[in-house]
Amino acid sequence: MTTLAAPSVTKLFLEFSRTKLIEEYWPRLRGCVEPLPPDRVWWRPNEASNSIGNLILHLNGNVQQWLVASFNGLQDARDRPTEFSERQLIPASALLEKLGATMADASSVLGRLTETDLLATMHIQGHTVRRSRRGVPGGGAFRNALRADSFHHQAGAWREFGILPPTG
Repeated sequence: MTTLAAPSVTKLFLEFSRTKLIEEYWPRLRGCVEPLPPDRVWWRPNEASNSIGNLILHLNGNVQQWLVASFNGLQDARDRPTEFSERQLIPASALLEKLGATMADASSVLGRLTETDLLATMHIQGHTVRRSRRGVPGGGAFRNALRADSFHHQAGAWREFGILPPTG
């Protein structure tokens, strides 16, 4: 009789995080943004506010920098100020295509991370990032990149402020 080893807490944590990010939050965000015309994607109540388009560019930059580039040992090429200063009416389809590619890369990274990766010290965006302050596996870079529930809360806020129509 063969006994199967129970998956580690780290493996369960990573799979749960990948599933939430890729199979729940990403489709929810995509579904909220896909039907919007460019003028709604780039609408802002004033110059001090960000548009949905700027937030999508920022989310893409954040996940790319803190998760994909950092855990793949890639050079960081992020231009964070441009994420917020962009004013071109880039169609939602183009924004989502770019973010979709980043999410696919993030899924790949999450599929191969180990506890050692999560506990490693990294240098990202001028910061030294260590594991979480509580000592829980999920390192600082991972935690910063995967505030996945922000997808859900952001879409909810867009609806609340009338940027997106209510669901149902």
